Amino acid sequence: MKSYHIILILLLNVILSCSSPGKDNPTGNDSETVNIVFVSDSHYGISREFNGKTRTSDYVNSAMLKVINSLPGDILPDDKGVGAGSSINGIEFIVHGGDVSNRQENGVQSSAESWNQFKTNFINKITTLKKDSTPTDLFIVAGNHDVSNAIGHYRGLNPETDPTALCEIYNLMMQPDILRNAEDFSYDSTKTRYAVNRFGIRFLFINIWPGKEEREWMSSYLDTIPQGVPAVIFTHDEAEIEYKHLSNPFPPYGVTPDLPYENVISDRAHEHESSVHEQREFAEWLKKYPSVKAYFHGNTNYNEFYTYTGPDNNVSLPVFRVDSPMKGEISAFDQSKLSFQVITINEKTKEMTVRECLWARGKKGRKMKWGESKTIQL
Repeated sequence: MKSYHIILILLLNVILSCSSPGKDNPTGNDSETVNIVFVSDSHYGISREFNGKTRTSDYVNSAMLKVINSLPGDILPDDKGVGAGSSINGIEFIVHGGDVSNRQENGVQSSAESWNQFKTNFINKITTLKKDSTPTDLFIVAGNHDVSNAIGHYRGLNPETDPTALCEIYNLMMQPDILRNAEDFSYDSTKTRYAVNRFGIRFLFINIWPGKEEREWMSSYLDTIPQGVPAVIFTHDEAEIEYKHLSNPFPPYGVTPDLPYENVISDRAHEHESSVHEQREFAEWLKKYPSVKAYFHGNTNYNEFYTYTGPDNNVSLPVFRVDSPMKGEISAFDQSKLSFQVITINEKTKEMTVRECLWARGKKGRKMKWGESKTIQL
């Protein structure tokens, strides 16, 4: 009888070891695994149809945050990616990819009001914790709407300029000894760009797009770190940048209604209504820095995992485009497609899985659902 009990115990141990992810399971969400959330394009100041009613951006973004806050303890999908089938053990940081504020045109509220809503009902209401039970960090980059509100736009704004969101993003992320204020804020001399060293990875948060200024800054940083350490870029614009975000190449170089340049990136356009020249410069830079393993962005507002090859198909950069809760190309018309991204990284192997989290499935109270996923080696 005693030997029978021993056999049962041994069998039970085998079953438990096979069914529970752990350190011997490379996809298990154990002590070597960390989670990050990526959102973008909140566009505070506008409205959309949500749960059968017209809702403000403040309402919709708050609804999305409730889902983010509920993630710890949820189970990742069994998709063979990092942490597959295991519990989310904390959120190390949340990244916001810019366009906190919508452009203040056609009756849209000011940048100052949008920032106040974002701070009050998003920043101050993040309740998630890291694995070590300390509060989740928040990292933000600027978006083209945040910049346009600060410097003006060719379609005309009311007020004409309001740099509040851009200024507060800078103060929060850069933490200068003397805080900037909206009254004398200068976009030309005050750009939000910073690096975070976590999990043996360098996360680079840059202003709008990797133009000349951003590349010079990234180069000066990457040149100081050991060879082979992976780097990941978070920014607002896609690698295949929209030409209108470049600076006006025609004197007097300002933002003018007869030319579609927004001047949100300091690089002046080399070719009228084309960004091919600027993309070639970025592609050449990528060749010099193979440690850059991934690129995350918002701006064009739908979920997509793809590879950027440059205008001449001579680079290969994994790219992750995230949806917008307010201006999704698809989700603006079908709320069941509303999504943000959950990034899970194995600290030891540097394997990374990015998953689409479909957070508003079309019926009030219905739970979120996991969508697409992609795994890469950093």
